Amino acid sequence: GKLMFGDEYVSPAPIWSLMWLIINGLIFLALAWYFDHVISSNRGTHMPWNFIFTKKYWGKKKQRKTKQRKMSSLRVPELGDSAQEEKERIKQMESEGQLNEKGVRVLGIKKVFKKYPFGIKSEKDVHA
Repeated sequence: GKLMFGDEYVSPAPIWSLMWLIINGLIFLALAWYFDHVISSNRGTHMPWNFIFTKKYWGKKKQRKTKQRKMSSLRVPELGDSAQEEKERIKQMESEGQLNEKGVRVLGIKKVFKKYPFGIKSEKDVHA
């Protein structure tokens, strides 16, 4: 084609426009999926930025062979001394047969359902 001042232009074939539309759609779909996993939301905690490269994400989990190995692996560095003492006390009570039922003790857990995204605080936030 020609423009008003004599310059020429080339118009790509419609198939090329369709191809670029599909490629851009796939790129944005992949980015949306990635950021949905990396940015924390109301569904829980976020994943690390490199979660795609971890064996845990792709289903490769190590199997523990014995109960003793499972119990020894429960030491979590974030646990305070009181939580570690509580765990040891419960293990001792289990080994002596003083506990008839198994259970989970959860302390200090809370959930905040936010009215607005991106951590914006509001008086309409629901605390559970």
